[in-house]
Amino acid sequence: GSAQCVTDSTTLGANSRSSEFPDTSNYYAPVEADNAWQTEQGQEPKWFPDLYNKRNCVYGSNYESWMNEEDFKDNYLSKTSARCCDNWFSDKGTGCPDPGSAVNPEAEDEALSGGLVAYYFPEFDKNNCGFGIDYPAWMGVNGYEKHYLYTSGQECCDRYFEGVGGCPH
Repeated sequence: GSAQCVTDSTTLGANSRSSEFPDTSNYYAPVEADNAWQTEQGQEPKWFPDLYNKRNCVYGSNYESWMNEEDFKDNYLSKTSARCCDNWFSDKGTGCPDPGSAVNPEAEDEALSGGLVAYYFPEFDKNNCGFGIDYPAWMGVNGYEKHYLYTSGQECCDRYFEGVGGCPH
């Protein structure tokens, strides 16, 4: 009953990993479930396609966690830049891989931390990329920042307004 539930929740089980979640050993979970959040510290650095921001191969350990799942890792994660570039961006030639660091998908709320972080962002009504803190609020939440906020004006322009002169403005 409910009294037993209260007792169980406050008593450490014999196989418990945590005082916050007693008796939480999950013998049915695969080994990779131990690092379900796929933090940078938990993943081996690999070459992978940055499909949203740089649209190029980048090196790092902050790739999306789904890329590390069995059904996807062989296609998305590479030990060499050449393999990544051949598979994903062969049209870029010597422009692949990108020498910069990978965009961090975990830095989702940076734009909202005090509102003082300026980014390049697409201004669709102006057909150009602007710079500042006055981007639409929706661009800085719910994962949209990975697709709309850039630290480089050139990246923003290449993504949204390729070939437009005077970009960014």
